[in-house]
Amino acid sequence: MKPEVSFKISPINFPFTLIISIIALALTLVSFKIYIMNAQYLQSLLLGLSSYSAVITSYNYKHRYDDYLEKIIIPLVEKAKVIEDPNNWLKEMIQFAWYGFPLSAILGMIIYMGSGEVLYSIFAGAVAIITYFYPWVKMWDARNSLQTQVEKELPIVSIIIWSMAQLGYGIMKIVEELKSEETYSNMKIIKKEKRGSLILLRRKKDEDEEFVKAIPREFLKIHRDFVLFNMPPEEAIVREAKDHPSRVFERLLLGAVSISKSGGSLIEFMNRITVEVMNELKRKWENFGRAASNLGELALLFLLILPLFAIWFAVSSNNPVYGTDSVTFFMIPLIGFGLYMYLSFSAPPEEVKIKGDLKKGVIALAVSLVVLVILSIFKIIEPSGQLLWVFFEVHVLSFSFFYGYPVYQRIRAKNEAEEKLPIFVRSIAELIRSTGDNLYNALRKLNEGDLISSSLVKVTTFGKVIDDTISRYLTALVTAGTFEPKTDSWMLNTVFKNLMEMDKQGVLKYNVFTRLAEITDAYYDAIMAKKRGLYTFIGASILAPAIMAGVIIMTVYVLHSIAGLVQIPNLEIQNANGIAVPSGITGLLNFFLAFINVGNYVNQMLPTLELMIAETGVIFGILYAKSADGTIKNTFRIVQVSIVAVISIIIMQIALAYVVHLPNLFT
Repeated sequence: MKPEVSFKISPINFPFTLIISIIALALTLVSFKIYIMNAQYLQSLLLGLSSYSAVITSYNYKHRYDDYLEKIIIPLVEKAKVIEDPNNWLKEMIQFAWYGFPLSAILGMIIYMGSGEVLYSIFAGAVAIITYFYPWVKMWDARNSLQTQVEKELPIVSIIIWSMAQLGYGIMKIVEELKSEETYSNMKIIKKEKRGSLILLRRKKDEDEEFVKAIPREFLKIHRDFVLFNMPPEEAIVREAKDHPSRVFERLLLGAVSISKSGGSLIEFMNRITVEVMNELKRKWENFGRAASNLGELALLFLLILPLFAIWFAVSSNNPVYGTDSVTFFMIPLIGFGLYMYLSFSAPPEEVKIKGDLKKGVIALAVSLVVLVILSIFKIIEPSGQLLWVFFEVHVLSFSFFYGYPVYQRIRAKNEAEEKLPIFVRSIAELIRSTGDNLYNALRKLNEGDLISSSLVKVTTFGKVIDDTISRYLTALVTAGTFEPKTDSWMLNTVFKNLMEMDKQGVLKYNVFTRLAEITDAYYDAIMAKKRGLYTFIGASILAPAIMAGVIIMTVYVLHSIAGLVQIPNLEIQNANGIAVPSGITGLLNFFLAFINVGNYVNQMLPTLELMIAETGVIFGILYAKSADGTIKNTFRIVQVSIVAVISIIIMQIALAYVVHLPNLFT
């Protein structure tokens, strides 16, 4: 027997929302029948309210016999994979649903005012998505964030689990060792402390924050189920892994449980799954490379269209300033923002904790500003006319160079270390296989040299970062007895830590090195896939200002050639002698007359066209940094592309001077 439906004043109660819907619909019909001054505003308000109440009433009718907490909210919290109180989710749902009533009415009126059509206000009911259905939005956001963070951490965690499997750890022991020490309540306190903090020096720097956070919290939930709820270890792992947002992480956990229960080798499974994680990373970078190549082609299309649109619009409208200004100050920044968002959403999850030198960047920006102000005061240069782009570029180049150059150097060193890491691992492996040394002695020989043909030969060929790490390891082990590798490469840090731990436990054998070499080779392949995939886009980004300058030169040349067609002697003689000129020819001449002053137009448009090229250099410098380095903090990429923009502007000035003015010298 179904339970009775009781009446409660709540937006999740079916009888209550049904009454609201009936009243709103009745008032809407009455507003269309009677005459009221400015009735459209009332009608749009009621239409928005009616559509919203109809949506939530329909859903309430579907679940009129259900307990919302048990049937809807708790499954959503479980699906979101978060440690939160479902009662808080239900309270938020009710609170946001109440907000939906006035919001839908106001939005309905706004839609009418914007569109001029009352019936369009019915779409205001869509506000239910972010009010009544907020728990679903919250669940989707939590799953999406968790998937992004887990897949970003998975390569490093898979190597850690692989090394722990080499040490003989079982899956539950691995979970216990890697679980986070934080609780959800602690995380809420930390977030509140960070939010709105004005004393920035008290906060931990991004570079010093722990890289792996999400997966240890997942392990914490498994450990909680095992300890607090007395679940069997396998059941606790399966409960967390089931329907996980990250399919690769789900496979890792379920595969480890299956292998452990069947008595298989966790070591062999982790060998395969770790290489698979690296191959998955390679596949994502290849897909990103294709997406970036498509973006490069799309960007080139915009580079061809925008200058044409600006110049033709300026000439045809007889307003040389309006057309170029609208493109330079509105369309190009808007398109640049759209291209950046497309690139960001297409890129695999990646976190670069390297920060630039903000102090030097701000000082350089201030100095450049003061210098230009002084030059303007003494009328040496002015922030208008032909030197407008100079004011823009000086500020951009000053800040971008001093802020981003340290980031550029560190990222380049990090990339070199990760590319040479497979060679480093194989070198240690062969040295241990041939000599039987431990890790310390093997690294000491690599650092100091090797006896070849009775002479000491230095063989530190692994790049500055790896060589420095080896030197610091050898020194620290003698002086302090412990060593903590801290480089910008999480891959190098993880591999080095695992080598040290396995060496301490006495399991660092040649066969372990061969497996580790396979993993580092797979990671190297992923890095190379990223580079290969981005060749086209990076080339287009660097050449973007030059392409835009070339399009401007060609467009002005064509327009100037069209303007020259107005000078037709035969037609002028015929008109002077009273000979009628066909109407078609007259219309053609009128069309050509629009371009007769193209030289003057170009002179007026030139400052804005130059600024357009400078803007393009900055936008594509940002895209270059995001695609190649994974962060826009490497503003030195802006400097590189802006240098191309400066050269392009100078060449364009020379070319336009030839196209517009030089032919007049011979007439």
